[in-house]
Amino acid sequence: MITELEIQNFRGLRHVKLNSLKRVNLIVGGNDTGKTSLLEALVLLLGDSTALRNLPVTFRANHSSGQTVDDLNDRENFWSWLFYDRSSGNEIGI
Repeated sequence: MITELEIQNFRGLRHVKLNSLKRVNLIVGGNDTGKTSLLEALVLLLGDSTALRNLPVTFRANHSSGQTVDDLNDRENFWSWLFYDRSSGNEIGI
């Protein structure tokens, strides 16, 4: 069980530290506040190779067809978006 989580320089999250996590935690917020980024960080931390390969569409898939319109393009461009300000010089910490 994860009881603490700290994320640095990941997507739009410069530095987030969550303490005293329990077995069930509710993450709420408006659009574009980092909820999906938090989930993606957990996939990077805990996911297997299949989960990592599917990360670009795991939380962004058009569920009616299973893929986004630009699925291939999304996968190619997705990885640069993982770095804060899209700068690979910002070292990610999870």
